[in-house]
Amino acid sequence: TICRIDYGRVTAKLCEIAQEWQADYIIVGSHDLNYRSRCALGSVASSLVKHVSCSVEAVRFKQLKMLLQKDGKVSHDEIESIARPAPRRIIIATDLSDEAQLATDWLASINLHPDAEIMVVSVVVPLHLGENSHLMGGGAAYAREKAHQNQIGSQLRQQVANLSAMKGKEHFSAFVLVEASPADAIVNLAEEWGADLLIAGARGAGQCQDARAG
Repeated sequence: TICRIDYGRVTAKLCEIAQEWQADYIIVGSHDLNYRSRCALGSVASSLVKHVSCSVEAVRFKQLKMLLQKDGKVSHDEIESIARPAPRRIIIATDLSDEAQLATDWLASINLHPDAEIMVVSVVVPLHLGENSHLMGGGAAYAREKAHQNQIGSQLRQQVANLSAMKGKEHFSAFVLVEASPADAIVNLAEEWGADLLIAGARGAGQCQDARAG
């Protein structure tokens, strides 16, 4: 273990160190900013994801923060129980690109909690929005778009089958979300499902790269 103190702009310095050290993985803490604040103020983790070539994990310890703020002495066991729980609810947000497949392969290579539940999700942005959309009334364009969504669903189910075979688990599921904003859709799903870990892919792949995201 190496301890190092540096001075400078946080993101730029971390990127520099990661490149210099040829890091494979970066773990950073989180201030638990809400979604709007994160978009307005920026995020070290978000910036790192854009500029480094390795994986980045942002860890949120809201429970730990609350525990340390309470009156009285906090035991090591109390901290340990909060700070190092194995994730039980995991979302893989994928765009079915090669980069996203690497994230899936990484999950397949690590040890998981015996009762872990894994949800593989892809978000498809509808190409036609609005009240007069063909999605409301059918037609050839609607049929093509539905066929594309079904194709994505089939690919996700194949990923789930492969992961299940590799990990020997049955707690895998696959979902295709049709939403205008992939980021909002994934964030809302993670919050509603109570996800412990979110693994996101990168660039899109498919019939319309602008219409799909992981």
